[in-house]
Amino acid sequence: MIPYRLIDSAERLKDVLDSVFLLASDLAPDALFGNVVASATRLVDARCGALVLLDPATSGASKVVHVGLDSDAVADLGRRPELPALLDVMVKERRALRLDSWNGDPGQLGLPGPAGSVRSFLGLPILLGSRLFALLYLVDKTSRQPSPGLGDGATPPSPASPPGQPACFDDQDEAVVATLAFAAGLAFEINRLESQVRELTLISDRERIAMELHDKVIGRLFSLGLSLQGAARTAAGPLAAKLHGAVNELDTTIRDIRDTIFSLGPPGSPQPGAATVEGMTAEVER
Repeated sequence: MIPYRLIDSAERLKDVLDSVFLLASDLAPDALFGNVVASATRLVDARCGALVLLDPATSGASKVVHVGLDSDAVADLGRRPELPALLDVMVKERRALRLDSWNGDPGQLGLPGPAGSVRSFLGLPILLGSRLFALLYLVDKTSRQPSPGLGDGATPPSPASPPGQPACFDDQDEAVVATLAFAAGLAFEINRLESQVRELTLISDRERIAMELHDKVIGRLFSLGLSLQGAARTAAGPLAAKLHGAVNELDTTIRDIRDTIFSLGPPGSPQPGAATVEGMTAEVER
């Protein structure tokens, strides 16, 4: 089931969909990552939140984008060889993790602060197809009432926290963040596919340019060089020397263009031959 179907309030659903459209409006990675965290933090009224991009080659984080966290602690999370214990649970089990209270070491959640400083926690994995791409988590719901966007007259999915008890994330908060995580996964995938299309287009353009350089430019330079070579045979003195010098310059230019063609070709393409005007003349004379 698509997560947004679990959201009860029409007003809150509209707020979520507005945030989804915001994600789609700018697919540049930095803007996309920042919008995901900012939207999730706002939608569930969390004190802070973070998006942890996972390094596919290791079990650690490759990048951390956050709202409201201590920058030094975030930098420390990025330097760890492995994820903190409870974040690692989300990676291994690929499921949401929701805690109404946490009295242990916040470091196990990848958070700064003394023991007991985390009042509530909500985290979800973000998938690209079947691949786990990132973790999105929110810390400390700040309101005791249902999150912003719940319409008048709607019945909250769970009662507000009793006086003296910290506010907790509820089923509706989880549905909201799951919807955002689902949309973020699609946005990241669209970004990846667009990058591949741009790369393929660039390769196609490079191959076309290389072909034109080889078929048109080098052909014309060879023709000019052979003409100069023939003229040099009938000339004498300084003129002959200048014509031979011009042929040598053309040979150098042809070699440079061939090197450029090789650099434009796809990886692993063969090195072009080093044919020159002098060499072609010698072949003809044989």
